[in-house]
Amino acid sequence: MNYKTILWITAALILVLGIALNGILAHRSSEEYRLVSQKSESGWVYHIYRKNQLLIRQNTIPGIADNKAFETKEDAEKIGKIVIDRLQSKTTPSISKEDLKQHDISF
Repeated sequence: MNYKTILWITAALILVLGIALNGILAHRSSEEYRLVSQKSESGWVYHIYRKNQLLIRQNTIPGIADNKAFETKEDAEKIGKIVIDRLQSKTTPSISKEDLKQHDISF
């Protein structure tokens, strides 16, 4: 093999290893947080765990003054997933009324 062939093979291997490592790290960070929704007496709530430790216990709809639970499991999970996305992107995980309206959450 000549020098150019070895260089191309090396570059291709580095590229493939980089893509694989990126996929592994992305998978790992997505598993870092876990969302659990559950039925409560007043509706639906969600909990967010990080590395199996409770991080957020959301028993009421965030961003509103009322102490009201989510009406549906889907609503609780929508907002819980947004919070996780924000945590993963290292932004403030707070939820506003606009977030609730944008995602058709009844409050």
